[in-house]
Amino acid sequence: MSTLPTLVCPVCATENPPTRQFCWKCAADLHAIVQPAPQAVAPTAPTARAPLPVRPILIGGGVALAILVLLAGLVLVLGGSPAASPSPAPTASPVPSASPATTVVPTTAPTAAQTPTAAPAKTEAPTGTTTPGANPKVDSLTGPRTASCTATNGTSTPGYIHLSWSASNATGVRLSIDPPSPNEAYGFGYQDYPAAGSDDVPFTCDPQLSDANGAYHLYVVTTLHTTGHWAYRYLKVYLKP
Repeated sequence: MSTLPTLVCPVCATENPPTRQFCWKCAADLHAIVQPAPQAVAPTAPTARAPLPVRPILIGGGVALAILVLLAGLVLVLGGSPAASPSPAPTASPVPSASPATTVVPTTAPTAAQTPTAAPAKTEAPTGTTTPGANPKVDSLTGPRTASCTATNGTSTPGYIHLSWSASNATGVRLSIDPPSPNEAYGFGYQDYPAAGSDDVPFTCDPQLSDANGAYHLYVVTTLHTTGHWAYRYLKVYLKP
């Protein structure tokens, strides 16, 4: 008597009698067509690139090097000819370099031309001539003997008179009107002028000084100085009746 083959459960691999429809252990259908489990596909290794042939690279490099050497030679040949052209220039350059040496001679001439710079020292003459060691002096002071406080008195403005003066050994003069006395005029109601000059000065109708000849205005010219000495001259101008 022949024995029927047993059925192996495709799920749990348990042997079952051939007459069973379902597995006695996991109840899986013993007659179901079991799909074969997908086989793992082995990763394909990347195809290695074939190495570049060494000989063509060496040949190409040699050709490129030869071209570079050829170009460098052409540059030296073509560019070298203009470089040689400046060679005549150094031979001519020493000749002009000597000419600046000859121009040094005229540079000594300005030293002689500097002598006129001492001339500005004479610009003090308009303000008054001075003599070393000499004392200042008012040489002259002129004006009218009498005047009217309302007339022009020979000027362009009524109530003015015209005075002229000159001084020596002084840098200028100071004009004062109606000081208490001539020797107190230096800082009293003054105005500074050059050592020689003239000006129209006020002659008012209210003189504060008087003597036997009548009321008058006192005009005092005092020297400006730096030596510690000073001199003055004064003029009385009487008021007309």
